[in-house]
Amino acid sequence: MKRRLIIPMCMTLIVMAWMAPACVVAQEEDAELIVVAQGVDDVDESSVGGQILNPYVGEEITDRQPMIGVKLPQLDPPIEPTSIMFFVDGSDVTSETNVSTEYLFYTPQIPMKLGNHNVRITYKDTAGTDQPSVQWDFTVVERIVTRVVAPPVEQKPSTTGRLNLQFEDIHLNKAMRPDSVDEADIRYPEALNTTANLNFTSTFYGKTLKGNYQRTVEQITGRSNDYFRFDYLFKNNVVTIGDRPVTSSDFSELTMNGVRLRGVYAVNRVNPKYLLTWVNGRTREPQNGRYKRYTNGMKINTRTSKNHEVGLILLRSAEHGESTTTLVPGKDTIAALTSAFTYNKRWALNSEFVYDNHTERGTTSPLMMGKDAASKYYVTYTSTRWSGNAGRRSIGPRFTPTTLGTFTEADREGSYGSIQYKPSSKFQAKIFYDAYHNNLHHNANTNDFTDKSTNSASSMILNYPHFPMITARYGKLYTKTDADLRLLDTNRSESTNANFTVNKQFNDLGLWNGNSIVFMFQRYDLDRQSYALSGTSAVSSRSNLRNDTRNWTFTSRYKAFALLTYNTIVNKSYSYARIQSTSGVNTSTLVSLTTGKTNTDRYGIQFNIKPFKFITNLNYKRTGRKSTNTSVSTTTSVSGSAPMEKQTSINFIYYLDQSRKVNFEFENYDYEYRVTTRNKTYDEQVFRLGYTMDF
Repeated sequence: MKRRLIIPMCMTLIVMAWMAPACVVAQEEDAELIVVAQGVDDVDESSVGGQILNPYVGEEITDRQPMIGVKLPQLDPPIEPTSIMFFVDGSDVTSETNVSTEYLFYTPQIPMKLGNHNVRITYKDTAGTDQPSVQWDFTVVERIVTRVVAPPVEQKPSTTGRLNLQFEDIHLNKAMRPDSVDEADIRYPEALNTTANLNFTSTFYGKTLKGNYQRTVEQITGRSNDYFRFDYLFKNNVVTIGDRPVTSSDFSELTMNGVRLRGVYAVNRVNPKYLLTWVNGRTREPQNGRYKRYTNGMKINTRTSKNHEVGLILLRSAEHGESTTTLVPGKDTIAALTSAFTYNKRWALNSEFVYDNHTERGTTSPLMMGKDAASKYYVTYTSTRWSGNAGRRSIGPRFTPTTLGTFTEADREGSYGSIQYKPSSKFQAKIFYDAYHNNLHHNANTNDFTDKSTNSASSMILNYPHFPMITARYGKLYTKTDADLRLLDTNRSESTNANFTVNKQFNDLGLWNGNSIVFMFQRYDLDRQSYALSGTSAVSSRSNLRNDTRNWTFTSRYKAFALLTYNTIVNKSYSYARIQSTSGVNTSTLVSLTTGKTNTDRYGIQFNIKPFKFITNLNYKRTGRKSTNTSVSTTTSVSGSAPMEKQTSINFIYYLDQSRKVNFEFENYDYEYRVTTRNKTYDEQVFRLGYTMDF
């Protein structure tokens, strides 16, 4: 009997929903149905050449867009990543598959037809030897048919995981460093640091315990951060203790989204109709990464019908550990009602209404506290080729629970929409448009003006066989005040951002394989105009900025012995500032002009001295900057070269066996000052010793 398959931590919640007893899934589809998949993960899969994660061999499923998952065997010599091919019903879908040498995941973009489907995966090892293919069948059905349930097979307890430890010894030599330079350029303080990462998964009698511990050390500050997480899964319930990121899928975009929670997070399927989610802990402030607020609350989801689901969210958050004179938010009490309605499996209507009672500590100003609401609703359409959405949001100026999510000024009243056309995996086009009013810093007591903004983005992907894959994107953001532009403290800005990427793979070229060339060009333009008061006259200032970036990357592998990588990035910037209409005279004066160029080259080579036994990595990076600044007001001009950075590293990796390895790395970092103190520098040397063990 095979032990239960282990999924990476990043896929825990998704995959465990599939690995739960299928009777729960059937109850969600139809409360009267009973599903028969108990013990299916104990099927002997040796005949199909790999470990099947989802769907199981011969399984009948109702999901027409399932995530197909496979765990490949660990070979000696290891699997060659460029040789992996993924086929579904005979069609090559490798380009749409999340590929690694251990796990493969593929989700069909177009709903699969009812009936039998075949999956086949082929690959080679680094010696060029063909390995047994992974192949199996499953069936997509309209609904699960009731059958007699076989008694589940008893599962033996098992534990697997990975431990990674790293010791870091840092030495600084600042003897030649200019005394006038502050410490901001120092990447690491001189110290002995220890970092660690531990992951484990224990399965016992139908239950699963997953754990993770991480310790990292920040650059510049040298501050250490510790993260830990334990997930206990049983039946269709999940209890998490420790640090957990909370996204919009957990709660909603307007209530709690994009924050890290330290505490308890639990999901409980009370019955097939009700799903309860609750949290209790502290959330992190995005400004300094510290846990600054106590947060607790819950969410209840229930289905009123097969096509309609509603949710109720209640949250309370309170600041702690700050002085009473600060103006950061003190507390929030939030209530939200969500609704999701689907029609004909293509149309969906989602809506959300949120109420927030918000106060800020240290002030009694009515502008800093009050009650406000927000709402959001949108409709989506999905077909085999077309998909899109259109919606509108209305958010009050005092609705500001910013510490509970990634809520920004842009998320204000307005309408938005997107449309995507994807006839196949070879072509994809998408357009996004958003028009909103930013009323965060405006109020009826002083002015009732808002900032009108329009944001649009278009993208296209071409991925035809035998041709390079091309990705192009163009975006534009335009903002102006909803008032006469010559009113004081008003402004107008317009920015564009465009990038173009070409990616070409050259495989199976004799001794050289895994070759790729990637080119990326990006341009950013910003034009800003604002009005302010200078003495007794209105002053109009205008600034322009252009930034161009070119990025080339080349990679090639010689047999299984060497991997070569080269990357070069060239960045050019140009900006100027002007003043107009000074002292009532219509003039235009150039205030400053700045140009700059940065060139970064990276060289890397990896030697597999003995495949899966002894590996050496050599890396070299050099960054040079040149800038020119002209100040017209003082009639002075300063030009020259900024500091140059050089970084060299060598890394040795030795595999004691397939489950244990040690690595040693030496890194030397030079920061050379070449403007007013030529030839002055400081050196930083880092020694790292690491140990990794799979168990």
